[in-house]
Amino acid sequence: MNARRILARAVEMAWRHKRLWLFGVLLAIFSGGYDGRITGQALQRAPAGELTGQLEGLSPEWILVIALFVLFWIALSIVVGHWATGALIGSLNDIEEGRVSGLSAGARTGLARFWTLLGITLAIAIPTALVALILLAPAIGLVITGERILTALGIGLACLVLPALVVLWVGTSLLLVLAQVAAVVVGTGVFASIRSAWQVIRDNLGAILLLWLVNTAAGCGWGCLGALILGAAVAAAVAGFLVSPVLGAALLVPAFIIFMLFLIGSGGLEVFYKAVWTLAYRQGRRLA
Repeated sequence: MNARRILARAVEMAWRHKRLWLFGVLLAIFSGGYDGRITGQALQRAPAGELTGQLEGLSPEWILVIALFVLFWIALSIVVGHWATGALIGSLNDIEEGRVSGLSAGARTGLARFWTLLGITLAIAIPTALVALILLAPAIGLVITGERILTALGIGLACLVLPALVVLWVGTSLLLVLAQVAAVVVGTGVFASIRSAWQVIRDNLGAILLLWLVNTAAGCGWGCLGALILGAAVAAAVAGFLVSPVLGAALLVPAFIIFMLFLIGSGGLEVFYKAVWTLAYRQGRRLA
């Protein structure tokens, strides 16, 4: 597997076929990190304790509304994320095979492979969650005792288990994204796609890890850059509101423009990610 050629071709595909950024934007909004990459956006989420503190002052009705909205968003993310994944991979595969690929053709591919892609996610995510729970169970048991010494031991045990959890997360995420590519490119079922993805990883482990590192670096760089620029724009708008509501509202306009540009750029980056893994699978299975 030629990682340098894959990356160069993925950049070319993402830049030349900007219409596919629409699918990428949907993935940036409704999913992300399918391939185990660590992005800057992951560092922008509020801690659970802070969110819990914000919910304590709300009435039960508002908590119910928030819970229903969260459930709706999760369901919507599952549907749109898997559909857009199939649409984008199908479009990229059509381009690589020399076929004319429009958004409508990609959308049909996403619909056709939706249930298989969802099945792959469940077949990998459920066992992964169980293994992670088994690994963490002793540490959790020690922490919930409330005893200071046992809690400290539990935290230390969790730190020891953390490297294994990271390896588990990255490995199963790579298996997931390559299995999704297999399901779309070859048209195989859930478990046949997983087996095919495992063969590609096993036979090309060094190149696969190199591609993952590049994707992770790109995601971290882009996420941190966006957080820095957008954070500065929002801070300027907040400062403007302290001076004058009119000034604050005026400064919100460039902040919104920056946000939209960042979202569009994130869509292009998602196209690059999926192009990397589509090309990697094709080379690994000698379809290129």
